[in-house]
Amino acid sequence: MLKKIIIAALLVTSAVFAQISIGGRAAVNYGTAWGENTDDIKWGIGFNAGAAAKIDILPIITFVPGVEVELRTVSADSPFADELSYSFWYLDFPLLARFSIIPMVFADVGVNIGFNLIASEKKKIAGETITEDVEEAKTVDFGFIVGGGVSVIPNLDINVRIVLGIADMMEDFGDIGSKNLRFQAGVTYWFL
Repeated sequence: MLKKIIIAALLVTSAVFAQISIGGRAAVNYGTAWGENTDDIKWGIGFNAGAAAKIDILPIITFVPGVEVELRTVSADSPFADELSYSFWYLDFPLLARFSIIPMVFADVGVNIGFNLIASEKKKIAGETITEDVEEAKTVDFGFIVGGGVSVIPNLDINVRIVLGIADMMEDFGDIGSKNLRFQAGVTYWFL
């Protein structure tokens, strides 16, 4: 019983003295879909922006949770349309473990949980542009994140990430695999 009390006291004390920073993050992403029969899916440019927290666990390990709004785009070849593209708006929750390799350089590893807010399809047929909602878009996306970066000054991080989705973006989408694959390059400014 005494061990449990001591452990609880240590956890509360460490939580009180843990250093927490809050910041804003913005990034550009370049993404596509991966999986079976994705040869017709082309890369698209998007962006994300949001807030993040940095919670020191140990001198070299930091927990970095965030909340971001993200636009993901891809285009595809279609025999039925001259141009075909998809846009997805997600509310993402990246949960990262950050390892400080040397004082200014870090590596990130974690997961991303995303909730689809809006999905739309835009196609051009005989000069006419048609935009409609994508009913097949799944609500929840899950993936893994690997990345790294540099703290250029104490309050500014520049980072790159690879986000590999393991859940399909769409249901009943024929033979097209629709898992996300994104490369992100961004900055985080820690203001608190």
